[in-house]
Amino acid sequence: MIDTGKLDNASGEGKKSFHYDFSPAEVKSLAKFFRYYQSELPEILTKFSYSVEQVVYSYLSIEEAEEFFS
Repeated sequence: MIDTGKLDNASGEGKKSFHYDFSPAEVKSLAKFFRYYQSELPEILTKFSYSVEQVVYSYLSIEEAEEFFS
């Protein structure tokens, strides 16, 4: 769910945010997408990509993660 009401910025620094609950399937799809297009990702998405990958690693064993990303 995207909460667009939180897109305003109280600090005035130009940062915007929203809340979205990703399903496990969405997280896996994003992780694979980011891994596949890693060399083409804008630098601004690097931290987000890393965070998505860490979520996948948190609920897979090492063997499952290796298989997932291969």
